[in-house]
Amino acid sequence: MEIQLTKTRNPLQKLNNILKNRCSGALSISIFSGNELTPEKLSMTFDETHHIDFIICLNYIRQCISSISCKINPEEHYVEFSSKTQSMYESRKYNVLLRSILILLCPYITYNNREPINRIISRAINPASIYLMAKYFYAYNDKLHEYMNENGMTNDTLTPSAIEDFYYNNDSSDIDIDDEEKLAAYFENNEDIGNPVLLTLELNDDTISKATEIFNTTITRLICPEDRIGGSRKKNRRRSRRTIKKKRTIKKKRTIKKKRTIN
Repeated sequence: MEIQLTKTRNPLQKLNNILKNRCSGALSISIFSGNELTPEKLSMTFDETHHIDFIICLNYIRQCISSISCKINPEEHYVEFSSKTQSMYESRKYNVLLRSILILLCPYITYNNREPINRIISRAINPASIYLMAKYFYAYNDKLHEYMNENGMTNDTLTPSAIEDFYYNNDSSDIDIDDEEKLAAYFENNEDIGNPVLLTLELNDDTISKATEIFNTTITRLICPEDRIGGSRKKNRRRSRRTIKKKRTIKKKRTIKKKRTIN
């Protein structure tokens, strides 16, 4: 399948400019397809078959630390995705950021004879993924919609505990696995435990508007790599320099005082 990404350049540049201002140029977004999908980039996915059409990467010092890998269904005109973040970079809002970026870029991605993508599908394999898509992006699932109506909830009032209750009482077993990669493998090897929850997003003006809102909000809450990795080191270096300078000043004053005493 031929993927056309040319039209993503301008919107991608705008998103990168915003991200650059937030994290002082440490983070950047890239999109790859075709021959650009090297083994190194494919290692940042859960798909061992490597049947992937394109990947969106969040890069730190030219290394992909969080990714969205996508497969296009050419007959149904939708893209299905999965996400992966390096463990040391989890809980920094990178996953939410990349999902919003996927939604914002999809209208500019075409395939084969310039055919468009009309829908995005998330195959959620745990309560956290369901919560993320339903709460933040208003993704739709028939059973979840029914559950919300029965319990007087909306997407905005959804809670993690409600999603967990829905998930474990939705023809799924209570699985004590919190690692997304292991959970994905578990589902693949145990088909009798039930299917993952499919959540759908129609690519329309409302969805794009919501994704824009989430992107802008997430940018302000984003934890840049230096905030946890380099930030403390820089502070320590500054403190060390101040301490050394202070010691030198004290030593110099003592030397001057000693000389005066001798004279």
